Formats: sequence, structure tokens, C-alpha cells
Amino acid sequence: MVLIPDVASLLRQLGLKDVEVSIYFALLQSKYGLFISQITESTKIKRSTVNILVEQLEKKGFITHHLEGKRKVYTAESPESIVFRFEDLLTDLRQILPLLNMAMTGDQQTRMQFFEGKEGVENIFRDILLTMKLDKNPDKEILTISSGEDMLAILPHHEKQFIAKRMKEHIPIRWIAPDNAISKQYAKKKEEYRTMKLFNAQKYPFKIEIDVYKNKIALISWNTQHPTGIIIQDSALADSMTSLFNLVWNALPNKVK
Repeated sequence: MVLIPDVASLLRQLGLKDVEVSIYFALLQSKYGLFISQITESTKIKRSTVNILVEQLEKKGFITHHLEGKRKVYTAESPESIVFRFEDLLTDLRQILPLLNMAMTGDQQTRMQFFEGKEGVENIFRDILLTMKLDKNPDKEILTISSGEDMLAILPHHEKQFIAKRMKEHIPIRWIAPDNAISKQYAKKKEEYRTMKLFNAQKYPFKIEIDVYKNKIALISWNTQHPTGIIIQDSALADSMTSLFNLVWNALPNKVK
């Protein structure tokens, strides 16, 4: 069965394994539902494994079943009902976020999280979006020093996965970038809530990314073989990095040629 990569990836982010995604898709494409034997035939997954997976999918709320005689017929929950359920969960989570943050930070002045691999780095950008979305400061912005070329080599879908979502939430960004063709291309897109200044990439090679947002700093190494990153949550560090960013920003020329 051929799955749409973006859809399959999203379902995995919702907690489904690849085999569970295959079963859900098979049932979604069936108008009247499928018996276990039919699921096995459609997905090429062993029957004993399918028996376990359908129970897990029911518990997660992705499928249901009814009886035809003594046999169970499984059907997929509609995408709309799944979205509605996750929206309810997200609403509940937002209501308890202050309590979770208090429990997470306690008396600690600094909190650090480490990330490895492509998926780990993508989680950093998810944290940036979520943190900024929940920040009620009307003057909020993301401050970034980054090599666009190295980032896009590892995250080719960054524009769709991060930039589009940032635009949707009207989150502005100031970006200090190396002077290259990709950076100049982004600088022309004024509608993306982005302000840019460029530096001499030959004189000052830069192969990492620094993001400052609210009370956090993200550092990402764009190693093509194994990208890594860290999020540091510390108000004093974030404030000092903001000052350092503005020092560099104000020293750079205004015009992008």
C-alpha cells in the first residue's frame, strides 16, 4: 500500500507505529470495514500481529469495531473525529501547562534538553513554534543566526513544516544569515514576517544555528551525517544572547543587495 509521506509522518507524530499507520490507512480506504483476514491480506502484516495492533488502535481511538455474526469488522474513525479529539486534548493540556512548567522547572534556574538526528532537530523547531504561540507578549519575535544552506540540506521540508506554521501564527523573525543566494531569496519574501541582515560568509564561516526565543536558546549543529541540538531554558542567558544578537544586528548594514 502506498502512503502519502507527509500524512504517514504526521500519524507517526501522533503516536502510531508504521504498522499501525498501514492498518489505519487500509481501514480508512474501506467503505464497510474489514475483517482481520482482510486487514492481513491488504497490509501483508502477520495475522497474529494484526490481532494485537487492532486492539492497540482501538485503545488509541483510531478505529472501532462491530460484530457481523460472531466476527469483528473493523472500521477507521474519521479524520475529523480524530482531529476533534486531539483538539480537546490540546485544550486540556494548555490549561494545565502552567502547572506542568512549575513541576518541570521547580527551583532550577537552568534547564537543558538534548536532541539528536533529523527528528530530534525537528522537535527543536516544534518547541520554538509552541513556545512562541503560547507567549502573549505582543512584541515577541524569534532571533536567529543560521546558515540557510546547511539547514535546508538536512530539512528540505522546513519551509512547509516550520515557516508556514510560523506565518499562520503571525510570529515575526529577525534572521542574521550568510550572504548567499538562498539567503537573498528568503530576504525578498517580505510577507513571511521576516527581517534579515547578511554577513560575509567567506570571512565568517558559520555552520550552526542559534535561535533565541522567549526565555530559551536553541543551538543546532548542521552536521549532515548526524545533526544535533540543545535547548537551554534560562532567562538570564536568553536576555544576554538577545543583547549580543542586537549588538551584531546593529553593526550590520541595513540593505540586502
